[in-house]
Amino acid sequence: MLEEAEKPKNDDNAINYDYLDSFLTDLLRNLETHDFESSITCTVGGSLVSGTMISGKKYFTTLNESSGATDGEINLFVRMAEFYDKQPPESLTYFLHLRDVTFFQSSKLVKCQLYRLKVSDISGFTLGSIRAD
Repeated sequence: MLEEAEKPKNDDNAINYDYLDSFLTDLLRNLETHDFESSITCTVGGSLVSGTMISGKKYFTTLNESSGATDGEINLFVRMAEFYDKQPPESLTYFLHLRDVTFFQSSKLVKCQLYRLKVSDISGFTLGSIRAD
């Protein structure tokens, strides 16, 4: 848990750290420390998002390798990947990084390679992925 001085001031855009799921944040902490991958399906704003959890470093490394980015963007992606090497794992649990993502919205599916999701936006989750066949 964050110390009182580290919590943001009360405003409408602040993350309420007291309501982050402790199991999910522990899972993310271990993911960042041990660099494993696992499937997850999350409920976000009434939609389901399913994909493979990856570390923040792997997210930015993959983004760098696959995006066709400009030199300036590549520099940013490399710096962000290096950022994950320098931070304590407990400070890296506010974003969930996914690859091979499927969004299930009403009767349509939307797929993308990478997705970064605020943990505070997740209202529920299950380990494992779902598919529409």
